[in-house]
Amino acid sequence: MAYTPHRTVKQGNSTSFSYRDPDGNGVAGKIERLSWDSQMEWEWYFPGDTKRSHHDIEPLSNGNFLMIAWDFKNESEAYQAGRDPNTMDHHTKHSSQLWPDHIVEVQPVGTDQANIVWEWNIWDHLIQGYDSTKDNYGVVADHPELLDINFVDSPDHFNPYKSDWMHCNGIDYNPILDQIALSCRNVNEIYIIDHSTTTEEAAGHTGGNSG
Repeated sequence: MAYTPHRTVKQGNSTSFSYRDPDGNGVAGKIERLSWDSQMEWEWYFPGDTKRSHHDIEPLSNGNFLMIAWDFKNESEAYQAGRDPNTMDHHTKHSSQLWPDHIVEVQPVGTDQANIVWEWNIWDHLIQGYDSTKDNYGVVADHPELLDINFVDSPDHFNPYKSDWMHCNGIDYNPILDQIALSCRNVNEIYIIDHSTTTEEAAGHTGGNSG
């Protein structure tokens, strides 16, 4: 739950689950804005077969908010991105799924609508040293700005390779630098993301205040 000066914005749980739902905790799918006397001012759903919000949101001073969400990738998409089959989830019903994280900036509209005005997706910033036939193949150590799609540092020793691959569960915003901090449990890393980029620039590796 996060607070603004005049209201409360919080994640809720949507009941529209599907067989594709990720195996991570913190599943949400609904955002609500309540007045201080608990009156519903705005509610909006972000669930589905391919995307679902989870864990944390961060309200912004312009009335928008940043939201962590999963972005479904099937087995073929995962392998095309260089995922090692040995690092797929082989212990649950999600063995053919991968749910990387992305960030969306949401602009509330009316009482139950919203516009997505900005996005950043980890899927645009991957590298791997497993499959030399894929476009993102390279020396992982030479690219600290990219994430190895086969890296995991999950504390779950029984099943570290869950479909909830990164398990990002904390997001914060620095308005002075216009930067986002994203904390991801299963890779034990924190990422600083330049929010001053356009969505198109955020899908690449240049642009914004940081270049």
